[in-house]
Amino acid sequence: MHIHVLPFAHYDILSNCGPDPNICCQFDFKRLNHFKCPNIAPKPITNLNIHASALKLEKSFLKMSLIQGNNIILSVWGDDFRYIELEEWHQQHDNLILLFDYINKNSKSTRIR
Repeated sequence: MHIHVLPFAHYDILSNCGPDPNICCQFDFKRLNHFKCPNIAPKPITNLNIHASALKLEKSFLKMSLIQGNNIILSVWGDDFRYIELEEWHQQHDNLILLFDYINKNSKSTRIR
């Protein structure tokens, strides 16, 4: 059994998609209209940006798997006081499912469940 929990600074989204919180912040879709990212703000996933966004997220997950020394990772998507409004559920789910489906369909090495 391999256990590696919270490899980075915190258990929030910024610390759980990979080693760079500036990248992870772009995938915290609550920040579309709540809070802000220090550098690049998240954008809703569309047909125009899905390819670049999916590659960026997949690369970040790959970095996390290399750091953890395992090809299976658990990424916690939220923290205390998150998902208390239905709006956030839709922001996160509706954007992430597009990314996950795209990665699963187009990547030769990554499967997200």
